[in-house]
Formats: sequence, structure tokens, C-alpha cells
Amino acid sequence: MVERLGLWSFRPRQGYQHPVRLRAWPPCVQDISCAHCVPLPGRPGRPSTHDLGGPGDTLGWSNFSFPGLEVARKILGTVSSLVAEKHPLASVPMFDGLVLAGLLAQFLFFVLRVRLKDPWWRLGASYAVLLLFLGKAVWEDYPSAASRVLLPMTLAFNVRVPRGGWWPALLVAGNLGILGSVDFIGSSLPDRLGACFVVEGPSQLRFNAKDNFGITATYGPGNWWGPESERMPGKRDWDTWRWTRGDATITIHNPQPFTVLAELTFGMATSDPRHAVVTMDGKIAWQAALKPAQDNLATLTGIELPPGDTPLQFRTDRPAVEGGNGDHRRFAFSVRDLKITLVGRR
Repeated sequence: MVERLGLWSFRPRQGYQHPVRLRAWPPCVQDISCAHCVPLPGRPGRPSTHDLGGPGDTLGWSNFSFPGLEVARKILGTVSSLVAEKHPLASVPMFDGLVLAGLLAQFLFFVLRVRLKDPWWRLGASYAVLLLFLGKAVWEDYPSAASRVLLPMTLAFNVRVPRGGWWPALLVAGNLGILGSVDFIGSSLPDRLGACFVVEGPSQLRFNAKDNFGITATYGPGNWWGPESERMPGKRDWDTWRWTRGDATITIHNPQPFTVLAELTFGMATSDPRHAVVTMDGKIAWQAALKPAQDNLATLTGIELPPGDTPLQFRTDRPAVEGGNGDHRRFAFSVRDLKITLVGRR
């Protein structure tokens, strides 16, 4: 709920074509953070390494940088994106820029108004220094993790900015990131993000009139990593996907007493060339050679979903490979943006 009130930097975007590279912190730093309630940067909007079943001790020093290097790159990148946008007032760079401007206003407040004896100033100044050392993993993409990481600086800023004279103008400037919440709240993040599927079609087909149970898709059992999501620049909707460790199954459940006709669409990503086959009832429903850095879109038409469960089996001809960049988990392919469109009944 916090991210929908302006502190919305919980999930930096992850690229589509390659597995997520989790950047964990050294155990000693994690211990210090827990002892002092310090939020650490990284991939906070993603499922944790514990949730994903991945290693929890992967070092990720891309959370740090030389002083000022990555924040300067973030400023230049945001300005360049704003210049390139034809309609910047309602664009991702604009909302991203508002958050950045707010953080810089807070930073300058603590740098230019030194109050060494004030504990609130010392708290804010400590995180103002941290701002300079934050790395690419924290600043990248939209929404970035920076405002979450620097939340104590924001708190100290709002407590210590004077309320008289022209100071309220600075107070507004330091909280410009709240305007980004309008965009974030308005975006249609799927209610069932963990489910990673969308069902479209007439309500009389989607829901059983007797018990109001709807058509669902279940990933598993086994061989699936946790759900992930992103919103590409310029899009209002979130994309969702899950990576596999190898062959895997998605089971579609039809609660209706009759057969439902459907069309399935999804994308499949891979980090290495491989062949993929989707079967239903032992028959091949779709197959293709998957290419890295490609959407590999699939459309299955004329699908019959009888009452009960209908398993979709995903198979590949190659074993999973390591994600790289310090992530020792193994990935085969991902299924992205699974959409079940109901077109009729039988």
C-alpha cells in the first residue's frame, strides 16, 4: 500500500529477453540493516531470493558506484528522454523526473543547511551521502528503487523544513515524487500478479453463475520460478511472466458445467536458442524455435476447455542454463503475458 501513496519505487523494471539478475547484499550488511532498520537497495519490487528459491548470498556491487556517477547518468538520461518525448507531460520520463527532482531538492537542503547537533539533520545528511554512492541497480528504469532506499532522507526532510517564508515552496519541490503516484495508481497492475494470467471474454463464460468461480490458470506443480513484472515505457499496463527450470505445466481450470472455447496468447523468452513445444492432451498445439532477444509470440486458436482441468505442457529440447551476472539459478524459458480469451461455448 505504501508504494501507492507516493513511495512507489518498489519494482525497477526487468528486461524481457533475459532472466532477472538479482543483486543481493552481503550477509554482514544485511545484518547491519536489520539491526538499524535501514532499507537496502537492490531488486525490492521483485520477489526476494528466498521467494524465488535462488541463492541469498549473491554479491551485487552494482548497487554502488563512484560518488555521483550514477545519479549524474540518471539526470542526463532523464533529461534526454524528456527532450525526445513528443508528449512529455504524461510520459514515464516526466514522472521519473519528478521523483528525481524531489530527491535532489532534499539532497540540497541537507547539504546547504548544516545542523550538526540536530539528529534529524544527521539522519537526512547520512542518506544524502548515500544518494551519491547509489549504483545503477538502484537508479535504473521506472520506477527506480532510489526513493525507497532514500526514504529516511525524505522523512527527515519533511520534519525539518521550516514552514514559514518561502520554505513551503521547497517542501513542495521535495515531494514532487508524489505526483508520480497518480501515474502509478492509474496503471492497471494485475490484481493477480502472482497468477500471471488474464482472462477476457463475456462474464457468463468467465464465471460460473452458481458459485461465481472463474476460469483460472495455475503454474505448476514445480519447475517455475516466482512471478515477475514490468511496465515498459509508454505503456499503461503491466507485463507479467515466470521463468522455468525446464519442462513445465500450466493448468487451466474451467468451473463451468460446459466446454468453453478459447484462444490463448503468450510470449516466450529465452536466453539461448532452443526449441519449444506446447502440447494439450498429448497433441502438439504450438511449437517454434525460440530466439534470444525476441518476443516469440504464440497464439493458440480453437482451444476447447472442458469442465475441470486442462493442462498445457511446455517442453524444450535443451536443459536450463545459468542466468549469469552472479545469479546461479538456472533458466530454460519464460511464459509472458498469458491471456485466455473466451470466445464461445459448446
